[in-house]
Amino acid sequence: MLNPFTVNAPVGGTLESNLSKAASVSRGTLLARIREPNGEIAAMRSPLSGSIDNIIAATGSPVTTGQAILTIKSDEQSIWEALRALAVVGTPGDLQLIGSYASGAATSSDRLKQQATLTANAIKSRMNVNDKNLKQ
Repeated sequence: MLNPFTVNAPVGGTLESNLSKAASVSRGTLLARIREPNGEIAAMRSPLSGSIDNIIAATGSPVTTGQAILTIKSDEQSIWEALRALAVVGTPGDLQLIGSYASGAATSSDRLKQQATLTANAIKSRMNVNDKNLKQ
């Protein structure tokens, strides 16, 4: 949820899409169509709500099954919920990514910055408790 989600082509063929970078999408939004060599058309739908972060494959280009087509950045509410969950189950390995939200590098939202700071502090607090328990 904190990193952009990569959407891969379900089939090979020619990509057809009208979406632009930063376009808002909801779960189920049509992201693109792929015209297969046999003429069949496969629809690619968004697995989550958010916005188009990066378009990797251009409209009209040939794509292969499993090829990265675009990335979606989760919406603010989903990111906030993920940060809240990490406050409980996050590990030291999560701190770098959480730190990018706390510093404002990954967001301009004060709400997300505040939650990221609280999350990082909760993980660090658990680390300190675990260190003390190991020393005893």
